[in-house]
This record gives sequence, C-alpha cells and structure tokens, in this order.
Amino acid sequence: MTPHDAFFRAIFSRPDSALGLLRTMLPESLAAGLDPASLRVISPTHVDDSLRASQSDVVVAARLFGREVQFVAILEHRSSVEHRMALRLLRYSGETWARESPRRGALPDVIPLVVYAGKRPWTAPRDLAGLLAPTDAPALAALRPRFTYLLADLTQMSAADLRAQTLGQLGALALLTLRAVQRDGLRSALADLTPLLAVFGHLHDGPAALTLLLRYLLTVLPTEEQPLVHDVVAALPDPEEEDSMKKKIKTIADALREEGEARARAEMEVSVRATTVGKQLRLKFGPLPDAVAERLARATAAELDGIAERLLFADSLDAALDAR
Repeated sequence: MTPHDAFFRAIFSRPDSALGLLRTMLPESLAAGLDPASLRVISPTHVDDSLRASQSDVVVAARLFGREVQFVAILEHRSSVEHRMALRLLRYSGETWARESPRRGALPDVIPLVVYAGKRPWTAPRDLAGLLAPTDAPALAALRPRFTYLLADLTQMSAADLRAQTLGQLGALALLTLRAVQRDGLRSALADLTPLLAVFGHLHDGPAALTLLLRYLLTVLPTEEQPLVHDVVAALPDPEEEDSMKKKIKTIADALREEGEARARAEMEVSVRATTVGKQLRLKFGPLPDAVAERLARATAAELDGIAERLLFADSLDAALDAR
C-alpha cells in the first residue's frame, strides 16, 4: 500500500468523511435515500503512524431506501489510467457476493466508487460493457452486463468545486491535498487548503488527524517542497486559548520534518551503496542481468553489506548473491 492509499483510507474510514464522500458521489436520486444513522465502516479502520494498513480500499455499509448496501471506495493515483477498472471492481463485487450471501438469499447491492487523483483525465470505460468489442447485434448487446461504477475525477474538479461538495472540511482537505500532491505541487494549493485547516480544532482527535496529514506530506513531498509543511502549520488558527496546542503541533511538525530529512539521507546512502556494489559485481562478473539490478535497487543496507562481503571470495555471481 502506498502512502497515498493509506492517507485516503485513514481519512475516509471515518464515518463522517465516508458519509460526505457518499453524498458527494451518489446521484441526487440515490443520496436522497441514504440513511446517515445506519452507516458503518466494514473495512478495518486502524492505520498506524507509519501509514501502513492491510488494504487500500474503504468499505462501508449503509441503508439506502431501507435496504443495506455496501459501498467500496478506491483511490486511483497512478499516472496511467487503469483501463480495466470495471473488471477489477466486478471481481471485487463477485468476491463479496460469494463470501457474504446465503446461497438462497438475495444478493446485496455493491456500489463501487473510484476517486482518481492522477495527472491526466480519466479515460477508461465507466462500465463493463465499454470493455467489450462493439456489436451491431441488439440481441447480443441485450445480454451484456453493464456494471457501472461512480467516478470522481479530481483532474476535472477545481478547488472551488471540491469545497462546494458535501464532503465536509476534512474530506475536502484530504482530496485537495491528494490532488495537489499528484498535480501542481503543494504550494499551488496552500491558499485553498488554509481555510480548511480549522477543522482540526473541532475534531475530538484533531492533533492525531493533523499528525497524519503532516506525516503524509513529509512522506510524499519532494525534498524541495518539504519546508512547506511549516507553512501548513503556520496557517492553523491561533486563538489564545489554543496556543499550547499550536506549540505542541509545531513540535510534532518539527520532529516529523527531521525524521523525513534523516530518512532521505539514509535512502541516499543506501542508493550510493547499491551503485557501488553493482559496479563491483560488474567488474568481477561482467554485465548484470536485469533481475539482479532490480534486486540491488530494492536491497536494504544490510543486504548490500552481505553481498559486498561475499563478493570478496565468491567465484560466481550466484555465490555473491546467495546468503546461504
């Protein structure tokens, strides 16, 4: 799971944010039948401070016109659009129906939601029928399943559009942040994010939620943009009665920034070490297969040290790479 997935899941696994997302993405005719009091989060909601979690989707259930419906919300943030998204979501729905439904009972409705925060507009078919070859035979077309999913394409939504939705402050803040990180950079979105930062003063777990946001930014922002995290903290409302909280939050931000810088230094050291070990292997054994180059790029510092030690006495590439 990427930090983008984990951040999305952490925010929209909150019942209030999940409800805002449903109200925003469902057609008005469906949103009118939604029972807010019935909403419950099905997917595990715990995401630790390192933004690790077991799955990237958010699954909630709510009563829609008196019938319980499952909603699965997925974040897509890759630079390339997943052309077969409808098929992926159909497989998910099939697994849900097979796992949770009694053999003779009615199948539950499963409504998939895709939030897209990539760099280019979404171009994939919005239903399963769009993946099938065109046909001029009405009888065949009538037998084809449609299986439509709902899409929020952030590349086609302005900051004003997002603020005008029923997402709520935290939901709008999350989507604006995801959109900025993937597209034009955080600096371009600071003016739009600033009015929404006040939400942290109203949440019962405001400091924890803010820490999650700051950690996400320090994890994904390039080094040159990381000082902007201080601008985010500086933009927080600062009434006198909340001055101590503001100082605490600034301390958290400073610690996270330092942690981010230390992590960047460590990653740079490992990268240099991988380059050095690769050069040593090539000098001794000749050109390296692509699989070996990829292994070196993913290796930890300890793994690289082990290869370097074995390299001194190894008489083959396999012997240098094999820790046994």
